[in-house]
Amino acid sequence: MDQTAEHIPSFDRRSGSPPDRRCSATGRYGQAQSLELLGEPACRQLLAVLELPEPERAALIGRLYARGEVLADVLADIETDPDDLVRLRLIAALREVLG
Repeated sequence: MDQTAEHIPSFDRRSGSPPDRRCSATGRYGQAQSLELLGEPACRQLLAVLELPEPERAALIGRLYARGEVLADVLADIETDPDDLVRLRLIAALREVLG
């Protein structure tokens, strides 16, 4: 499972390649939930991470923290939702956008 963290790219925009802006979703009330900054490949990776079983997500977050990745903070915040609604809504939105 350690390989999963290796496949999560750093969100450093200094790579020089423009982001794929096709990945965006509209919220339940029509508010734009901007996922377009991630780009389609990162949206697919985020979906895969969010769909991992809880123990695997926790281990991944720990590995990302160890690497100093900002994404670890974002995923940890999602995990604090006691009803898991944030994660489930993100999964639904990503699936809708990615088809």
